[in-house]
Order: sequence, then C-alpha cells, then structure tokens
Amino acid sequence: MDKLLAYVLENKKKFFRQIKALKSFYFPIFEQYLDKYDLPVELKYLPVIESGLRARAVSSEGAKGLWQFMYPTAMQYGLKVNNYTDERYDIIKSTDAACKYLSDLHLMFGDWGLAISAYNSGPSAVIRAMKRAGNSKDFWEIRAYLPKETANYYPFFLSTLYVMELSKSTPLQKRFGKFQSVRHSGLQVKVPIVDTIVGRLSLKIQQLDVLIETKTLDDVFVKLKVSVQYVVIKHKVYEAFYKLEYPHEQITSYVFDVVRAEVPKLKLDDVFVKKDDIAIAVKRELQDAMIEYGYDIIKTLVTDIDPDAQVKAAMNRINASEREKIAAQFEGDAARIMIVEKARAEAESKRLQGQGIADQRREIAKGLEESVTVLNKVGINSQEASALIVVTQHYDTLQSLGGKTNSNLILLPNNPQSGSDMLSETIASFTASNQIGEVMRKQTIEKEKPKGDKKE
Repeated sequence: MDKLLAYVLENKKKFFRQIKALKSFYFPIFEQYLDKYDLPVELKYLPVIESGLRARAVSSEGAKGLWQFMYPTAMQYGLKVNNYTDERYDIIKSTDAACKYLSDLHLMFGDWGLAISAYNSGPSAVIRAMKRAGNSKDFWEIRAYLPKETANYYPFFLSTLYVMELSKSTPLQKRFGKFQSVRHSGLQVKVPIVDTIVGRLSLKIQQLDVLIETKTLDDVFVKLKVSVQYVVIKHKVYEAFYKLEYPHEQITSYVFDVVRAEVPKLKLDDVFVKKDDIAIAVKRELQDAMIEYGYDIIKTLVTDIDPDAQVKAAMNRINASEREKIAAQFEGDAARIMIVEKARAEAESKRLQGQGIADQRREIAKGLEESVTVLNKVGINSQEASALIVVTQHYDTLQSLGGKTNSNLILLPNNPQSGSDMLSETIASFTASNQIGEVMRKQTIEKEKPKGDKKE
C-alpha cells in the first residue's frame, strides 16, 4: 500500500490536476445520488479511477461511460443500450444505476473493500477469492486470490481518496508519547510502534455558522446568522492542535460577544444597512484572538437577519400602508387631472360652439343684408323685402319639414274659420308691411332733401 501511494504521489500529478479541474462539475451530481441511496460520499472517487471523469470513456473490454458499465450490468440496472441510444453515457442515469449497483454489492458482501473490488471484477471473482481464503470477509486476506487488476483496484481507490482528501489534512506524530513533528504531504518515514499519529488537522478552509439572538436599540429581538471562514496556519499546526481543544466553541463565543455588543447600538433598520460593519467587527476581534492558537480568519459574513415574526408582519403592514398611501395619492392626482382636463375641454367646446353660433348668425345677417340690397335694386323697398323674405323662409320651412322628416303630417288649426283666418293674417301682415315700408320710404326721402328746401 505504501509503495502504491508513493507511486501515485510521484507519477500521477498531472492526472490529479486534471481531475481537480473536472470535479466541480461532476462531484455535486455524484454526491446528490450517493446521498439519495445513503451511500458513503467517498464513493464519488470511483469514476475517477474507472474513467478519469471522461463521460465518453470506452475500455478495451467494452465498458463505457463515467462508471464503466459493461453491457449485461447496464441492462440489469435499467440502462437502455441499442443502435440508437446508449444510456451508459448519460451522466444522471448512469450515476443512478451505479448507486443501485453499489448498494446491492454492499448488501451482498457487507464490506466496502469487497464491494468496491466486486464493482471492478464482478461478484463471482470476489466470491471465489473468499472461498480460497477460507471464507474470509477481509479484503486484505483475500487480496492474494483476486485477479491482479482487482487486487490493486481497492488500494488505488484508497490512494486516490488520500490524494484528493486526506492530503488536505496534516497528521501530528509523536515518539514515545512525546510530540515529535508535523507530517506534511509527501513520502515520510514512520518507525512502527515507536512513532504514532496522535491526530490530524484539516488544512482546508472551513466554515462555521453561528446563530445569535439579540436585541436592537429599538427593543426588537432579532436573530443573526454569522458565517466564519477560517483555516489552520501551516506553520502553527502544533498550536492549533495542542493549545485549543475546541476551536468551534471558542469562535462561537467571540462571535456572540461581538454581535451582542454591536447590535444593541443600532436600530433594526440600521442592522440591515450596517451588516457589513458588524461582520468586519467580528473578524477583527476573532483575528486578534485566534492567531495565537494557529488559526487565520479568512472572512466573516452576516448571511441572515431574521427579526421576530410579529415585527416582520408589522413591517410588512407598514410597507403595504405606505405603498397604498402613495397609490392613493397617484390616483387622486390622476382624478384631479382628469377633472381639470375635462373642464378645460368643455370650456373649449363651449367657446368654439359660441364662436360657431356667432359666425352662423353673422353669415345669416350678411345674407339677409345682401338679399335686401338685391331687392332694393329692382324697386322693392326694405320693408317689403323683409316681409317677402319672412314669407319665403316660412314656406321654405314647411317644405323642409315635409321633405326631410319621417313625418308627412303638418298640424294646422282644424276649425272652419282657420283657412280664412290664416288668409286674413297673411293679408294683414302684408298690409302692415306695406304701411311700414311706406313710412320708411318717406323718412328716407326726407333725409335725402337738401337743407335749403327745408327752410322754404
């Protein structure tokens, strides 16, 4: 195992660099389905050694896809394989089938070493090896009886897991019960029995989420979620391991202290506005405190601010009322504008209507004047002309009523004398018109006489 690990670390650097570039796409999918079937998340590294995370990979034996399914196994677990489609290349469907297959193998053998080996060679090869090893269920005992490729398959899986995961943590070694050194990545020498690994510390950036309930300046209870990202300083692994036993509790205590000192100075609205200032204050306090214990604070974030439910409901009502008020103001302005514009339109309409009537009457008067002038030229005086125009308009009106309306009926007085009365009234009107015309004519002649004639 040690030789294999040394070989992997020395000769597979380029391979693992390529895997690290691809894993951000594939691993979330693998993790989702492994979780669905309650399988160890570390099994996501099986496609790494099966296909190198190449979705179109094809082996010399005919296995295909990320999970390298052979045709019979693919058909057994519901993958379609025909002339038109091959679902072994489908990332989602092949991952789901692989999880089902691994679940069945673990149920069959009860050991992940044996189950992973059976995934490579098939269950029958592992069962034969177990029988030859005296029905042993320990991978390391039956390893010698497995085919060569399968015998190295599980160790290579463990080496891959170490390179991808465990190499991100560092072991602490002690000799004869006393701390000796920190072991970093690479080939290290460890004396059996004398040297022991006392523990490991992860060198990856870690995140701790802290939930704090506190009160604001305006007496509102609020819950804040503060996320602290931190990492062990490589040259202070000893301090991180021996000086601080529970880093999570220590970080949590400082976060509580800072948040409960800063938030009560602010009103609720200011807490939302100044959440970055709160995060900076938390980081500054933690940085000063945790550096002594070998921890570096990368970043702190206030990721959630959650007031009491009744306060949120009240805030929503206030916002709704404000919006309704603004909407009512806009609606009132719109109604007022409509009324003003309507009044203006009506005024303009009346003005234009009056102007039209005035123009109409002006034209009528002008027409009458022209008619009288024409009649005067043929010896008919103004009074006679006026009477003639009135009578003409009267008969024109009767003709219009009879020709342009839907009714052909004109109501007239129905007594026997009505005809003679109408005739008498017409003659009387003409006589009166003649008399008035005669008087007007005489007045006109008198005005036209010279002044000398008047004296005589």
